[in-house]
Amino acid sequence: MVILAAKEANIPVQTKIYNQLATKRNQVKGHAEERVGRTEKYWNEQIADAIVAAWSGRNL
Repeated sequence: MVILAAKEANIPVQTKIYNQLATKRNQVKGHAEERVGRTEKYWNEQIADAIVAAWSGRNL
């Protein structure tokens, strides 16, 4: 749904897989913590995925 909404609003979207993010599923939380730290609440792989993906696209 997010990708479709972005397309309709003419917002560019990039999708990536773990090897394009230079991480693996079992390492993503550690890589996210190295970049921005962590929170005590809501800290899980999904949040870490979002952080690492956003970090990878920060210079686009």
